[in-house]
Amino acid sequence: MAEKSPELPQEVDAATIAQLLNIGLTRLAQLVRQGIIPRPRKGMYLLADTVRAYCNYLQEAAKAHDSGGLQGERARLTKSRADIAELERKKLCGELLEKEDVRLMNCGIASTIKMRMLAVPRKYAPRLVMIRNAQEIEAILTPGIEEGLEELAALAAVHESIKPKSGARRGPRRYLPRTGTTT
Repeated sequence: MAEKSPELPQEVDAATIAQLLNIGLTRLAQLVRQGIIPRPRKGMYLLADTVRAYCNYLQEAAKAHDSGGLQGERARLTKSRADIAELERKKLCGELLEKEDVRLMNCGIASTIKMRMLAVPRKYAPRLVMIRNAQEIEAILTPGIEEGLEELAALAAVHESIKPKSGARRGPRRYLPRTGTTT
């Protein structure tokens, strides 16, 4: 005949539940704050509910840890390889630009903007010396500014003319996605 198991109490204090769960009182309080273990009623923990909640917590933690195992690493490696293959495909199709080429292009554009802006006063100052009417000044400056803006708009094709530099480079090449328009 089966032996009758001893009767367990329904409620226990914090020290007893911490000892049963093999954790400290501080960790017990932390688990309560995190909502993992139900809050005690009048300083007493419901034994069955508390043990069940802690077991569920440990099982979930074990599942999360197992998913990072060999199978998880294989999945991560497969995804990385697929990502690299996709980048290589985009590179071959001309959908990516090298990071250095984009930097050089942006420096060229900034230089052109600077030169055009600094040229406006030099180019038009002699024509404006004797003019006192703002409308006449605007009529003289507007074509010059428009000319500079047209030159900048022509730079949209610069990224097509950039050729990769020959020679060794340090580190891997980094590519940026190419957008539909570059201005």
